[in-house]
Amino acid sequence: MEKWIGFLVSLLMVLSVCMPAYAQENENMDVKTTITYGQSEVRTMLKMMNDWRNAGTWYYQEDGSKADTGALPSLSYDDELESIAMTRAKQIAILFAHQQPDGQDIYALSNKLNGENIAAGTGVDAAEAFEMWQEEDQPYEGQGHRRNMLEAAFKSVGIGHVTINGIDCWVQDFSDLPSQSEMQTTARDDTVTETLSIPKSQIAGLTINSYYAGQVNSGATLTLPEIKASLAFRNGVTTLPVEAKTSWQANAEIGRVEGSTFIANPNLGNREATLQAQATFGGYTASQDAALTVYCSHEKTHFVNQGAYHDKVCDICGETIGYQSHEWDEGKITKEATEDQEGVRTYTCKDCGATKTEAIAKLPKIVLKETSSDNPSPAPAAASTITQKQADTSVKNMVTSSVKSKAVTKPVTGKAYTTSTKKTVIGKKNITLKAPEKGQVKWQTSNKKVATVSKGKVKIKGYGTVKIEAKVNGHTYTYILNVKKPMLKVNKKKVTLKKGKSLKIKAQSNGKVKWTSQNKKIAKVSQGKITGIKKGSTTIIASVSGVKVRIKVTVK
Repeated sequence: MEKWIGFLVSLLMVLSVCMPAYAQENENMDVKTTITYGQSEVRTMLKMMNDWRNAGTWYYQEDGSKADTGALPSLSYDDELESIAMTRAKQIAILFAHQQPDGQDIYALSNKLNGENIAAGTGVDAAEAFEMWQEEDQPYEGQGHRRNMLEAAFKSVGIGHVTINGIDCWVQDFSDLPSQSEMQTTARDDTVTETLSIPKSQIAGLTINSYYAGQVNSGATLTLPEIKASLAFRNGVTTLPVEAKTSWQANAEIGRVEGSTFIANPNLGNREATLQAQATFGGYTASQDAALTVYCSHEKTHFVNQGAYHDKVCDICGETIGYQSHEWDEGKITKEATEDQEGVRTYTCKDCGATKTEAIAKLPKIVLKETSSDNPSPAPAAASTITQKQADTSVKNMVTSSVKSKAVTKPVTGKAYTTSTKKTVIGKKNITLKAPEKGQVKWQTSNKKVATVSKGKVKIKGYGTVKIEAKVNGHTYTYILNVKKPMLKVNKKKVTLKKGKSLKIKAQSNGKVKWTSQNKKIAKVSQGKITGIKKGSTTIIASVSGVKVRIKVTVK
């Protein structure tokens, strides 16, 4: 958490203040911004400071020795100095210095002003700002703020506290004159939209928040996040969000942008790409690259024979995206059967071209039985007959033959019973598989670089697709594991919220996100929703399979 402090003291205004001429010529830019006033906390700081003065304390002198202040009188509270301090609190957000952003000296604000302390930071309340200014552990050179608060010549003070874009800005303005209007105004505690007139000489440029564009499949569309731009300052402590003209730009190689929608080109495969966020405001421009993850949509595929089945493989990215049983054609006779040997019928898979064969039974032999033409032998009544006439050149007479027909049996090819289960695994975590049948199981893996297996216990070694097979009782069970590298991104890593208020953190992940709070007494979290319990700071941790993102939470 970044914090800044600074002090300035003028000894009873004995020197005149020079008013730089360029302050009149400095070109300004009007910017609307949200400001929260916290003047009730100012009263708390006033009491702490006066109690401290009344009790008596010390400060280092220039020679390094300690000087005892003794009991000091309370500082009266001056409404005019409070108004000046609130103005200065807004100014130090733009220029953190004892000088006004337009170049004028701060003493030009009032002839009552004799000294000033300034401080700023995220989540800085009255107690922390007061402690920063006390400088207990600093040497003489580092105790300017302390000496201002303990200055015996000072009679009155005004304090300002505003919060701009999450940064608390504190100012103490001191005077050697007693207050003429002590505590006549009500403490201001409201949030308003104000127009700040900012000298362009203080503007460093336009900035754009960091973005992760998102994930998209090739050929699909993605709604892009809103681009938020802010003015940055050369010596300020915060930035000011502005309503800039914004747009997203894409390389034509990967797609195009229409409004707030990205349209990915088809057939991109898996790749990491970038989009560019652009913004323009008041003559200032800014651009910021945003990471984009493109996943292949597998528009073109082919099949690869794996024996009992075939894999479906993407032509574009080469990824195996599934497997299927073969789809066989009607088959062709590639070898004719004869009486002496079997024939062969070959089937071809319509998808991958794999082949299988089956035997065609031998043809039945025909047995000839000669008879005389005058007394032919009748065919056996119990048998079907095949009768044929043939010319016998040696006997020169007609004979008939008879044979009992044989059934031509088509043999059944044995097929192993197979089934498969698909599972996605995020991260390198071990899993246990169980075969659906009891018996002696033989386990094997298709890729030991991705996973090994022993007795059903699978150890993940890398990322990719692996097949784990369990063979039992003549059956084969295939487990297809798609092991993916865990990915986790969140839209905020710093959160400030009030007690009792909640804020939803958006997470992008390829797995289930686990949310935990390091201190549930300060803030709790459920499914990314953070709720402030009491004032303080803690860390919310989002995790997916070992990948952790920490979110700093401050509860006011």
